[in-house]
Amino acid sequence: MNILGIDFGTTKTLAARWDDRTQMPRTIRLGRSGDAIPTTIYADKCGRLEFGEDADDMRVLDGAGWKGRIKRDLGKGSSVVLNSHSYRVVDLVASYLYYILRRAEEEVFHGPVDRAVITVPALYGPAERDELKQAAAQARFKTFELLDEPVAAGLAFLHDKTGTELGDAIMVFDWGGGTLDLALVESQDGEFKVNHRWIGGDKNLGGEDIDDSVIEGVDVLCSEEHGRVDEQEDQMRLHIQRNLKEGKELLSRRSEHTFRLRFKQPIEFKWSREEFETFMATAMNRALDCLREQLRKMTAEGIKPKQVLLIGGSSSIPVIKRRIEDEMGIKPILWEHSQTAVALGAATHAVRSFRPSQPVSPGRGATPPQVQKKYSREVISAPSYSTSQSIAFGDTNRPPKVPKKYTREVISPSSSSTPQPDNTSNTTLPPKLPKEYCEGKPAQTSMLSSCFRSLECVPSFVWGLLFFGIVLPMLRSCSGN
Repeated sequence: MNILGIDFGTTKTLAARWDDRTQMPRTIRLGRSGDAIPTTIYADKCGRLEFGEDADDMRVLDGAGWKGRIKRDLGKGSSVVLNSHSYRVVDLVASYLYYILRRAEEEVFHGPVDRAVITVPALYGPAERDELKQAAAQARFKTFELLDEPVAAGLAFLHDKTGTELGDAIMVFDWGGGTLDLALVESQDGEFKVNHRWIGGDKNLGGEDIDDSVIEGVDVLCSEEHGRVDEQEDQMRLHIQRNLKEGKELLSRRSEHTFRLRFKQPIEFKWSREEFETFMATAMNRALDCLREQLRKMTAEGIKPKQVLLIGGSSSIPVIKRRIEDEMGIKPILWEHSQTAVALGAATHAVRSFRPSQPVSPGRGATPPQVQKKYSREVISAPSYSTSQSIAFGDTNRPPKVPKKYTREVISPSSSSTPQPDNTSNTTLPPKLPKEYCEGKPAQTSMLSSCFRSLECVPSFVWGLLFFGIVLPMLRSCSGN
């Protein structure tokens, strides 16, 4: 059975599969230089979509078509405008998830995904969960669940440490690129669960906010002589932001780092780790305030966690580990798989939660099981706040049938900025993907080729004017000479 776990993150997305041979999950390659792929989307002037690194390449040339941090827009029923085209957030997320699904099916499984688990922040409410379920259904996942990110991380860790003396409960401090999740993950009758009385955090606090604080620090140093970072030209601003982000990650491992940035004139300055920590103090104090509030609620009920697991890139910053140890009196656990724990846990949960009575595709040649009433379509629109939720759609051996009224035009871009109607049906197709990908190949295009391809958007009458107004007179002039 083809199992897929997806850590749909604010800044990056990871996916993992279950390896039947080793009985362990492992991540799959999605990015150009690693397993993770940026959670970014680009729409050109013709309405074609690109994702990940391909989208980031086009951001330098055409920032008006680029969108990042789209996960933070879920649950608002909102739309975004990219290159004068209006898209519902649900539809863009559906297209991104469809891209991940197609990559996994064509490059890893060489067949359909039977069961998928998509992770969400523990603080997500019914609105965010419902919109993500709509997006996953539009992306044509046959059977999928939503799983809280701390549960996935704790499950992956405890599964890897089976037989050790870590106990049956662990406090998860999950600080990723866009969200902070705090949760107590417990093992009950062989199942790992989060009691929603003991969750906390901030769904709008992540590594991206630390990056913004670092940019503000650079503005303090350089604005008088070179101007603010956000006042620079597009290419220069993106270069500065990329170098500052890389420097922030290096300062997690080094005591100091020399930054070389290209404003109108190249500049160079050195930061120590202590200086970096002063710039990120605001975001760090917000995270620690969330931790104190969580501990206060648990202490009032006589609960004191014995282990703390650090998950996510922001948790690896040394000062975070020191401050958590000071607050809790417990030495936090740094795990070698902390960056991939959520995706690994999602794949592990998909296998553990499978039961013969559940509507999972049994593979080729087998008769699909009957869909139980509790897994009917009504589940997708029912507000719920449970740890994981299952959805299935009729015959699990083929995608859901698309009613005639739900054609691609429903979610194709319109020139108007008016949001499109919120069609709650889970059978609408995702927006049209780039031609290269629809032919079965990932759209790994270079910046130059993407630029030339955008010339297809120029109307034919413009080419005619150029030919008769410029090229033809030049040819006549040459022939006369």
